[in-house]
Amino acid sequence: MQTLFLRIYGSVILAVSLVLLLSYLVFSSVNQHRYQQHLAEQLSGTLYLLKQGINRQTNTANRERWLELVASLMNVSLSLVDKPPNLNKVSISTNVQANNGYIVEYPINDTHLLTMHLNGVSEQIATGTAFLLLNEIGLYSAQQRQAAFDVISNQFHYPINRVNEASQLLDSEQLERLARGEMVIVWQTEFDSSLSFDIYAPWGNSQDLLKLGTIKVFEQYPHWLLISGFIAVLSVLAVVILFIIRLLVKRLTYIQDKVDAIEPELIQAEEIPQNLDVINQLTWKIDQMALRITRLIEQKHQMLRAVSHDLRTPLSKAQFRLETLNIQLGVDNALIAQTKADLNQLNLLISDLLSYEKLTDNKAIVKENVALNSFVLAIVQGMQIVFPHIEFTFQAQQECALKINKQLFTRMLENLLNNAARFAKESVTVQLTNHQQNIVLDVIDDGPGVDEQSKQHIFEPFYQQDQSRSNKTSGYGLGLAIVQQIASQHDADISLIDTQVGAHFSIHFQLKGSE
Repeated sequence: MQTLFLRIYGSVILAVSLVLLLSYLVFSSVNQHRYQQHLAEQLSGTLYLLKQGINRQTNTANRERWLELVASLMNVSLSLVDKPPNLNKVSISTNVQANNGYIVEYPINDTHLLTMHLNGVSEQIATGTAFLLLNEIGLYSAQQRQAAFDVISNQFHYPINRVNEASQLLDSEQLERLARGEMVIVWQTEFDSSLSFDIYAPWGNSQDLLKLGTIKVFEQYPHWLLISGFIAVLSVLAVVILFIIRLLVKRLTYIQDKVDAIEPELIQAEEIPQNLDVINQLTWKIDQMALRITRLIEQKHQMLRAVSHDLRTPLSKAQFRLETLNIQLGVDNALIAQTKADLNQLNLLISDLLSYEKLTDNKAIVKENVALNSFVLAIVQGMQIVFPHIEFTFQAQQECALKINKQLFTRMLENLLNNAARFAKESVTVQLTNHQQNIVLDVIDDGPGVDEQSKQHIFEPFYQQDQSRSNKTSGYGLGLAIVQQIASQHDADISLIDTQVGAHFSIHFQLKGSE
């Protein structure tokens, strides 16, 4: 029982640990996926501007110089590689060689792929994007710039606008920086946490400004959400465990009541130790019940041996007196002969009872390797002498060897042959077959057979049939019970095979190493 609860507690701890680990992995995986999606959205406009700038360069040398300048401006790593045929959209993956690093792959044409190594969206990338945007618009005439700006703005996932009322949005220091041609970053905070920012840049020589944003900073799911989810899972587990324990206690209490009902007066007479829970109480009561059962079995053995011994003494006296009476009468008396036969039957019953009692002790028996063919043949020939009116036949196709107890095996086969001979009309056949995995011993007679009702009880002690097979003899039903016990001690199985004529008993001996 202690092992059972250790398993329960161990399973609970393992389940909690697995839930915690899985919750963390799911939490991290979800945040990672969300951030990669956020990164793809924030870089969509930047990647478009990079694509336009690269495709404008006339040769490889110009492309490399242009990429170096932009990479220095954004503080990222940029390079051009050959494009795989199956990559047609932006791809973001984790850079295993850099902590918190990412690799962005973006096809710029049919042959080349732009790769960007970065740690995330930063202020430098945002200001570099504003620089590229102004540079791209500057390539158009004043009349075309607004249309080009509208086309480019559609590539961004955050707003970009041309504003002219900056005084209402910025302070004097920021306006002075813009007047000097610098870019200004304005952070928007909430609860002392930076949530987003805007970027302002001068729009050429005009009084207007380019505004990028609001650009949102990525927010991970808060850890309190993970903790709350874990607490919720633990609460569910606690309810489930409580239900299981209550159900287990209920069942154990039911078993305890059943144990008490076996011999309540004895249990009440025993002094139950104090401060025991339901498990320890049940364990204690089962131990006490086992001790009582052991004592009862031993008392049964002693009583049976004593009764058998006490019965044999008056039986011997009765047999002696019958012999004396028969001598005094000087002639054989049929009544005396029948009485002597009954006394012999009682002696046989007592012997069978003692034999069956010893066999049910399940004590280890001494076995030895025996050549079965000659051993079984000798037993069959001995039974032929006892029953001369029955034809005994022994059949064996090949030599069989088995580890057996000779005395018990002889008793088992003699009981089977004696049972078969009493019911047979003319013949009894013994077959010995050596299979690869077992040896089979069959005893077949041509008697009236066994009715369907009796087949289920044929090996029970003291069971007798009610029909023709039992009418020929007055056996006490211990012979086949002894046969089954001896077969069991030889790790063999005995069964009654269905046949149209007679009875067919089959014993299967398992060969060592065949299991």
